[in-house]
Amino acid sequence: MAVITIAEKMVGEAKTTLSATPNTMQEFSVPGNARMVEVLLDKTGFVIHNDGTDGATITTEVAYDVAANTPYYWPIPRSAGRFSFWVASDHASTVCKVLTYEGD
Repeated sequence: MAVITIAEKMVGEAKTTLSATPNTMQEFSVPGNARMVEVLLDKTGFVIHNDGTDGATITTEVAYDVAANTPYYWPIPRSAGRFSFWVASDHASTVCKVLTYEGD
């Protein structure tokens, strides 16, 4: 798997199909100007805010549940700068859409 970098623009967007192997993490790199992240999955899944590894299986990482077809939002502190987060699903080939919103 490869890290997906979201472009620095007013609304950054990335869409991908997660691994065919359930619980495999996909890394997303978010620009430093992002102030909000939205994740939308077509099947249930998880968001890992810290300490994930692209292409690895979830083991001891803290994962937040994301319901299918229900947006998962979280605000990004201004001090965060560029950072990564990871998305995984307990289903194979889950479609994942990520949006970032920039602030002032």
